[in-house]
Amino acid sequence: NSSLAELGMDSMMAVEIKQILEREFDIFITAQEIRNLTFAKLTKMSVPIINDNDNDNDNMDDEKNKKMSNVITFFVGVALRDEDFISPIEFLTNKQNTTTEVLLIPGINGCDSIFKIIIPYIKFSTSLLHYNTNNMDCTNTIMETINRFTNHILSKLTDGKDFIIVGYSFGSFIAIEVARRLEAMNFKGRLVLIDGAPEFLQTIFQTLELDFDETNFQIEILTNILEILMELKKCESWDERFNIFAKQFSVICTYLSLSNLKTLCITLYKHISAFREYDFSTLLPIKSPITLIKATSSFKTPMIAEDYGLHKVTQGVVKVHCIKGNHVTVMKNKKVAAVINGELPFTI
Repeated sequence: NSSLAELGMDSMMAVEIKQILEREFDIFITAQEIRNLTFAKLTKMSVPIINDNDNDNDNMDDEKNKKMSNVITFFVGVALRDEDFISPIEFLTNKQNTTTEVLLIPGINGCDSIFKIIIPYIKFSTSLLHYNTNNMDCTNTIMETINRFTNHILSKLTDGKDFIIVGYSFGSFIAIEVARRLEAMNFKGRLVLIDGAPEFLQTIFQTLELDFDETNFQIEILTNILEILMELKKCESWDERFNIFAKQFSVICTYLSLSNLKTLCITLYKHISAFREYDFSTLLPIKSPITLIKATSSFKTPMIAEDYGLHKVTQGVVKVHCIKGNHVTVMKNKKVAAVINGELPFTI
């Protein structure tokens, strides 16, 4: 009956156990619950148990907490380390084709490590950029990012080259806007969106019911990352709330420095804020064709089209391919690179 902590479980092992429970069994538990786990409890948790006699209110709360945990897991994805917070890197991959430039845009955390496994299999010249921010006062993070990415790929589009813009998760939104700007300058290309699209992202955000004021929005972002319920509302500023959160987080997460943890939190906060205020209904469709890669075990979103609403985004063709994996592990599948390369059976 000894807890796993008493048996010598360290912080890294705790994170691994938490990820396995979430990935394999759709079980989401708090850091405190992990520390109190015993092998007996762990065995019971691996077996789905449905009790129809549970209190209805408790069930509603549990379901809401599970949905929130699912959303944060979906967007943050991987456990980041300090080495993931690096300067933008440009990769010159196997140049079998010199007429195309590829731009890889990561998810909401802005860190490019999610692409590192598939990069060697891309046959075009490829730029891998990240876009996290450590400036809480920056109000135009998304627009600045779009401008920077557009300028970067413009410098590569010489001698009639075309573009392939790859957006992962939240990065799909940025990919579409970069393509819009390139099209306005008469450049041609295509998009590959991996488990992401504006309508899809909006549906997921609605799961969190993020219709509240700025103070509560900040609190929700922090508490959902770690699932800690603390007296954050008593604080007067973001810095006070973050310091409380960081103190608790550092107990179980020793592989991310305080400065990079703050960068991660602010990046999530700023990007979600910008996305909430973005009005897609006012934008005209782009012209570029889009290939959507859907992970077979991704976030479940009822009442959304098979193509995640991308037929509203472009006048071009939308093709949908399902690739084995969840929102994170799909990025370890070489088929993703095959889609980017336009190889059989993923020809454009």
